[in-house]
Amino acid sequence: MDNLYRNEEIILTMKNTGLISLQGNLENFFFEWLGDPEIFRHMGDREIKPYTLQDAKNHIKAMQKDSFLVVAEKENFWIPVGYSRLILRPRHKIANFIVMIGDKNFRGYGHRKRATLLTLNYGFKKLGLYAIHLVVSANNKRAVHLYESVGFKHCGRRHNARLEENKRVDEILMEFTQEMYYNSREKI
Repeated sequence: MDNLYRNEEIILTMKNTGLISLQGNLENFFFEWLGDPEIFRHMGDREIKPYTLQDAKNHIKAMQKDSFLVVAEKENFWIPVGYSRLILRPRHKIANFIVMIGDKNFRGYGHRKRATLLTLNYGFKKLGLYAIHLVVSANNKRAVHLYESVGFKHCGRRHNARLEENKRVDEILMEFTQEMYYNSREKI
């Protein structure tokens, strides 16, 4: 029951998706999410080995200062479904962005898109960032489409930069600038 959250604990919301600071006993969620082969496939530089509960605890500890828990509303409570992260480069007012919906029961309902928009809002309005960047596997067509749909623009490509299922894959570099955000028609 300590992983159900009330409305007053949510930092930002859009429809039935919210962001909250990382809190509560989340190890089992992260253990399940990051041990999922479908998610692991696109995790970038994570080492290929069985994911342990201790790995989950370490992951959460490393993310504590720059991440949000993505929560979804269900029956008047908010439950954890994933996370979003802005890895700050404070001197440059730039951040690298990561978002993941780990709970399979909540994929395909727009939570990743709303979490992305909420995180952009936080980054530009609260933190005053100049730009937010991300890196995505060229094989992850759904993610590329989602990022394009919210306004991220392609700004580069790293050829054969990833090894996914024993095949070399390109990484697509994308950015969303402060100017793009304030000119965007999908502002929050």
